[in-house]
Amino acid sequence: MIKIAIIEDDKTLRNSMVEILELKEEYKIILINSNVESFLASIDSNTQVDILLLDIVLPGISGIDAIPLILEKLPQVKIVMNTVLEDSDSIYDSLKAGAIGYITKDMFLGDIHDTIFMVNSGGSIMSPRIARKVIGFFQKNNFQDKHKLTQKEHEVVMLIVEGYSYKMIAEDKNISINTVNEYIKRIYNKLQINSKGQLFAIYNSQKKI
Repeated sequence: MIKIAIIEDDKTLRNSMVEILELKEEYKIILINSNVESFLASIDSNTQVDILLLDIVLPGISGIDAIPLILEKLPQVKIVMNTVLEDSDSIYDSLKAGAIGYITKDMFLGDIHDTIFMVNSGGSIMSPRIARKVIGFFQKNNFQDKHKLTQKEHEVVMLIVEGYSYKMIAEDKNISINTVNEYIKRIYNKLQINSKGQLFAIYNSQKKI
């Protein structure tokens, strides 16, 4: 019997999750909470939970901030983030904090049984889009390290690669166009290039490494 807990503040989604999970006789839902605080208050050292499906955007303590608090009380629980968020920071911070899976809520409805089976068997799980972002995160860091870019310079490179104009970069970073131009000059100098096309070529070649 796989013991499952859920922390999800959306009542409609929470009920749907329960309905789907209850279709499997090998699952037992131990706890259902709408926030982290009530979950922490309802567990103790004797609580047995195999898998926790944890939302990130919650009232009170966020799902990411909750991970170390939960693992302190339930060190054996396998935490899978179940969220609408797909930004790199949320993914990285969740995995760094101790989550072993990260799925989007649209994936849950169709693939949750495979997810639980894999996680309970000792594996990790990520939505396909999330997996690509994780790979991209490490590719980007390799690019930054290899070319000795500062964090700010690296962020500017990423915006250029994503198609931002210099004006859009200035607005996104809340800096002047002149400052953007200074960043570009330093980046081009470090990469020993002189055009945006060369920047794309270097970045794309790095992705293949």
